[in-house]
Amino acid sequence: MSSQKLIRGILLTLWCAVIFWFSAQRGAESQDLSDGLLRFFPFSMFPWAGVLIRKFAHSAEFFVLAFFAFLFFDTFKKGDLPAFVFCFLYACSDELHQLFVGGRAARFTDVLIDMTGVLLFWLLRRLFQSFRKRSHFCGKPQTVDEYIAAQDEKLQPRLKEVRALLREALPDAEERMSWSMPTYWKGRNLIHFAASKKHLGIYPGGEATTVFAEELRQYDVSKGTIRIAYEQPLPVQLIRKIAVWCYGQYSKQ
Repeated sequence: MSSQKLIRGILLTLWCAVIFWFSAQRGAESQDLSDGLLRFFPFSMFPWAGVLIRKFAHSAEFFVLAFFAFLFFDTFKKGDLPAFVFCFLYACSDELHQLFVGGRAARFTDVLIDMTGVLLFWLLRRLFQSFRKRSHFCGKPQTVDEYIAAQDEKLQPRLKEVRALLREALPDAEERMSWSMPTYWKGRNLIHFAASKKHLGIYPGGEATTVFAEELRQYDVSKGTIRIAYEQPLPVQLIRKIAVWCYGQYSKQ
């Protein structure tokens, strides 16, 4: 396990322990804590204020839990669902825990309130990610790093893999953006790659797709374009062979 994953896992565990401690407070102790907080709010004279403070505290606890959960599960690159499932299961277990605490009760409505905190965090996270992407890429990506970062997170590992492959196969070629695609250049454009919604595109030119037509039979190929569906394994050796062929055929010393 990487140190980053370990640290994030420890932070998540510590916050789970904090929630557990709050839930372990007996009913009278929890009421005293709520009453103490009420003194800091101007609407404390209203009879519904105590209930509101307790429900807000539930939601706030799980807002913070969502922060640590998404931070931890992001390291697995499996999308948002695992963090959502973790938060929901912990909310359920938190209510079950309260069944064994004097003066406390388990309510499914409290699970829903907890999950509003999680949902609020997720919405703010998505808004932040969208804003950051728009502000950073106000125009076309100028580098391959920017191009890859602008793509869907689920596609980025495949793009990084093909980038590393082409860099290894073409160590003397210059990496640049051309035609809005990552490109490898040596006197002229040798080969491009790009992300589409359902496939990875490799663009070695029409001559290359003709020369390697037999080896490309299982892929969707048109003149100059090789389309590799994301669910297909990346044909590492074949892409390397095509890239080296393009270098030998097109590069200008």
